[in-house]
Amino acid sequence: MAVYTITLFVDTINVTQENTDKTCNFGQGRATKNKDFSITVEIGDTIIWRGLPLRGQSNLVNIEEISYVGDNNIFGTPILEGNNQKPELVIGNVMNDSGGEEENYAISFTVSNKPEKLFRIDPKLQVH
Repeated sequence: MAVYTITLFVDTINVTQENTDKTCNFGQGRATKNKDFSITVEIGDTIIWRGLPLRGQSNLVNIEEISYVGDNNIFGTPILEGNNQKPELVIGNVMNDSGGEEENYAISFTVSNKPEKLFRIDPKLQVH
């Protein structure tokens, strides 16, 4: 059983509802779009989602929840809630197999300088 940390990097100054693909990333290369970012995990693994501002920015990035939107719910619950810490993060345990298929899920997050806005980004997970 492994622990994986997925870090969402956010340009907290320039992020808007319309430009999350340009102002957010998971540290992947430019050739990989956020919607195509994927990791492979196994049943029993733990995933931690956290958010960080871009270097030089001091605003907090809070991961509010992870919502399941795929065919096979690998977490056993449709929504994983944040831990109410500052910065907030979400921890999930992989409970079900995806049959080798990539599963879509949504990361909902806020940034401390725009607290009235809830942003969303949709990467993928695959269980083997």
